[in-house]
Amino acid sequence: MNDIRNFEITVNEAKDNRQVHLTGLLGNSAMGISDIKITSRNDELNIVLFQKLAGSEYSGALDKEIPLESSIKKITYGSERKVIWQD
Repeated sequence: MNDIRNFEITVNEAKDNRQVHLTGLLGNSAMGISDIKITSRNDELNIVLFQKLAGSEYSGALDKEIPLESSIKKITYGSERKVIWQD
């Protein structure tokens, strides 16, 4: 996650409910997050961020909560599927 500063990933586990919380800030101040694509396959959840020029519509701040199924054992980032969390 070289393109995101102060990146943090937190997994909150409660009874029968897990959430992952992602926070950080895009390293390029001219860009904003336009979309987040989340896909799961087998025991992996993959997160891809899409960027567009920042402005009133897009911010560079990342603050996203994602429900985490019990079958997920690792979270990867980007098309290169870099592991950012593993159970």
